[in-house]
Amino acid sequence: MISKQLLIKALPGVALLTLLVLLLFLFMHDQRETAREAAVKSYIEVHVQDTLKARSARVAQILSAVYENARMVSLLPGVRAIQGGNRKSDTEDVVTEGRFSRHDYEVVQQIYNNLASAVSVSEIYIVLNDFDAQKGHVPFLMLDQLIIGDRGTGDEAESVVNKDIPEESEADEYAFFPQQLQDLKHRFPSFSYNKLDQVPMLASPVMRTCDNTQYPSVSQGDVRNAGGILFSVPIYNTNKQIIGLVSVVVRANVFEASIVDVPYLIVTDEDAARASQEQWKMPPVSALKLSNPDYGVEIYDRRNDSMASSATGSENSTLQEHQVKVQSPLGMRWNLSYRVDPAKVQDIVRQSDRKYDWPQAFTVVIYLLLVGGFLFYVNIRLFLERLRRLLSSLRTLAGGDLHVVIPYQHIKGEIGEISQALHTMQATALSASESVWVRKTLSEVDVAVQSAVSFLDFGNALASALQRSIAFDYFALYLFDKHRQGVQRYGGFACNDNIHASYFPIGEGLVGQVAADGRRMHLSQDANHDLHVQTATMSLPVQHLLISAISKSGKVLGVIEVGSLQPLRNLDVDLLNDLLPVLADKIEILQGHIEMRELVLNQ
Repeated sequence: MISKQLLIKALPGVALLTLLVLLLFLFMHDQRETAREAAVKSYIEVHVQDTLKARSARVAQILSAVYENARMVSLLPGVRAIQGGNRKSDTEDVVTEGRFSRHDYEVVQQIYNNLASAVSVSEIYIVLNDFDAQKGHVPFLMLDQLIIGDRGTGDEAESVVNKDIPEESEADEYAFFPQQLQDLKHRFPSFSYNKLDQVPMLASPVMRTCDNTQYPSVSQGDVRNAGGILFSVPIYNTNKQIIGLVSVVVRANVFEASIVDVPYLIVTDEDAARASQEQWKMPPVSALKLSNPDYGVEIYDRRNDSMASSATGSENSTLQEHQVKVQSPLGMRWNLSYRVDPAKVQDIVRQSDRKYDWPQAFTVVIYLLLVGGFLFYVNIRLFLERLRRLLSSLRTLAGGDLHVVIPYQHIKGEIGEISQALHTMQATALSASESVWVRKTLSEVDVAVQSAVSFLDFGNALASALQRSIAFDYFALYLFDKHRQGVQRYGGFACNDNIHASYFPIGEGLVGQVAADGRRMHLSQDANHDLHVQTATMSLPVQHLLISAISKSGKVLGVIEVGSLQPLRNLDVDLLNDLLPVLADKIEILQGHIEMRELVLNQ
């Protein structure tokens, strides 16, 4: 366990190291964020923008091919010279009737063939003014021979019998032609162009067309594959007035194939077999969307579920989109957008972050190693510091100072054990030293009082000998006077008869009470009391007082009174306790000598 002192010593260094690591992590975090932004930006600029550029160019090629060939048809002299209205039924043949020459028809057919070889168009219509499908009108001219050839020419009876084969329906196309004619008449009523590129082209919403090439089955097919867009340019007569339009029908999945970047969508078994023969497969799901806000057209990879959810309004998409304008003929606005997949962005971010994972992990490991090493270093320094202090205490102890403070006795570990061992050794040495000191002092006292011939000499010699060993400021020896039944002071240290009583009856005063009880009394008091010691210049209050009875065999022989300004040491108290029985013997011996001397003198 890390000690509190170790933490205190190590805290500044660890805090500084932690601050440096945090600054390094902040720097690495900024670098990581910068790298993330750069990686995502690179993905957007390189992949997304390049994809948008390539696919928008492909869509522009389709629009340009449709526009240029439709415009070519509209500007043919034979087409501009058409007279009369639309056909009344499908059986009406404008070439046979002489309303449209065979040569002009073959030219239009070749234009259709040329266009169909570049773009998978469904049909070319020539529709004149006042077209009304409800009156049985059909377009003046319809060319779809290549599509019929791709489908095969089954007889009508088989089509009627096989209910699973979808009918060819031109209803939506026919219903929209009058709207396009009206729009062209309103916006572009006459030919007033200086350049061919100024000839406009209109589009339509995605609608059901008569092209069932990729919708061969009602039960197994998808009617969306029969949806398409009508691209129409105006026809102007020789008087530069609008007389109709040329409309090219292109299926929506042709544009879908262009943004997915495949020749065609694989939606039927025949498509799959053909793609296998041509050795290509459907690429990953595309994130592109082709749109025309004027006609509500949105074409995208139908495999993209997020696009489908957004289109149906079932998802409130917050995905980032990047959009470019597709180069389009006059009169149309086409946009191609790339919806960035968050999962792809997250994958790019993760790949970018991998460059910083190892440096960060390495930094953490180095930080932990440095902190551990620093703590180890501080711990060693602390250990050595404590060891030096213990060594200093040991030297002091060896030098004879047995009262030196031994530190670190309460801490755990080797230092604590060493400290406790030193303390034990100190206590043993101190105990031995104190015993020697007590014996020495008792010996000195014995020598000092041995030559006394009176109690006064005994008291003075005792006080003088003890004062060399015990730091007291006042000392008095009281001996029992059996005649007066009290204790009389004989000698002492710093005694003054003017302020210190020399006699106490048994039981009176502290001294008399101790003599009566035969016990010891130890007092500590403030300076506001009467016991003082006199110096040459002042009177000092004695704050610590020890009064002990001198007894032998239950008989009180006297009392000693010790006063000091500072508390007596425990050793001093122990010395006095050991001294009391010695004094009792000495007093008895001296008393016997005195009585013997008095007896001799009286004889």
